[in-house]
Amino acid sequence: LETRQELGAAVEEEMSRSFKDRLVTPLFESISRFFTSLLPSSLEKATEKILINSGGFYGLSTEHFFGLSGILGVILSIMGWEASILTNQPTNKIIFYTFICFLIGIFLPLVLLKQRAIMRHENLQRELPDVLDLLTVSVEAGLGFDGALVKLSERMKGDMVDEFTHMLQEMRIGV
Repeated sequence: LETRQELGAAVEEEMSRSFKDRLVTPLFESISRFFTSLLPSSLEKATEKILINSGGFYGLSTEHFFGLSGILGVILSIMGWEASILTNQPTNKIIFYTFICFLIGIFLPLVLLKQRAIMRHENLQRELPDVLDLLTVSVEAGLGFDGALVKLSERMKGDMVDEFTHMLQEMRIGV
């Protein structure tokens, strides 16, 4: 009887979690690990560097980014296959279109990520003079460097300010 109560409590606890936490997240994790395991570590490191330079891709880790790319590739290849069948294409064209759709799905997130990194780099270069001016004025007015960073984060917005704010938070926790 006690084991039934324990089992009932465990089932109740599991069912209290959301559908996303119970099924979607673990499934996405395993798919991400699968697609990441197929890739060389050098590609993983290069993609991680691009993710850092772009300021992140919707909060995804490198492994999750590869999972998203793989899922998108599979979904687009299924859509290409279905579209080819519905339009009565010959078998060789069905295979070709399916493969092309898979490649588009795999590489589209990477292209978007690289584009995002380029735009962020341009934003950083454009914001740098204004950030340096405010930092200089703040330090000349008697604030310490960390105080100038606080003033900067209060007065300005943008990618460069976000980087300095992140640096200030790391300084505060001793990193």
